[in-house]
Amino acid sequence: MQLALAIWPSVYSIASVMINQVSTMHLDSNSRPQWLDPLVTVGEYEELDMVLSSLGIQLQYNPGMVVALPGPLLHHGVGHVTRNRGSIAFYMWQSVHKHVDIVQCNFMHVSQVPIDC
Repeated sequence: MQLALAIWPSVYSIASVMINQVSTMHLDSNSRPQWLDPLVTVGEYEELDMVLSSLGIQLQYNPGMVVALPGPLLHHGVGHVTRNRGSIAFYMWQSVHKHVDIVQCNFMHVSQVPIDC
C-alpha cells in the first residue's frame, strides 16, 4: 500500500462513482466527524433533493453541485430521478489511515490560530 500512496493523487482514499442510484438515508460509519466528504452530482435530471434529516432540511441537488458534509454526523440521502444522473463521492476510511500510520487529526480550535494572523 505504501507504493500506491506515493502516487495516489488525492487526500481521499476512496472515490465511489454511482449512476442513477438512490441513496437511502445513512451515516458514513467508516469516516471521522472531522472529515468533510465532497459529493458531486452531474446529469440531465430535474428536481432532486438531498435530504439532511439530522438538520431537518432538504437541499436542491442540481446537476453540477458539490456538497461537502461530515458523513458520520449527518444522516443524508438522495432520491430517485427519471433521467440520467451520475455522482461521485470522495471519502476517507479511518482504517486506511491507521494501516499506513497517518496521524489522526482533531477538530480545529480558535486557540490554535496565531494571534498575528
